[in-house]
Amino acid sequence: MEREQANELVNRVIGLYIDRWDRPEKGKPYSYYYDIRTLTPLPELVYQYRRAEEELTRVGAPLS
Repeated sequence: MEREQANELVNRVIGLYIDRWDRPEKGKPYSYYYDIRTLTPLPELVYQYRRAEEELTRVGAPLS
């Protein structure tokens, strides 16, 4: 990816979060996202990951 393309992509990604940039969400404990017995992700984490992946794809981020 060329520098200009990367800059455009970063600007689009920042546009997704600029309205809450100064108010970041508090983190949650590990056990909220992972089963602590099996160390596998829980549905909430999988959902958030897929949602982020969809948003990034929508703005043109190459994820592969």
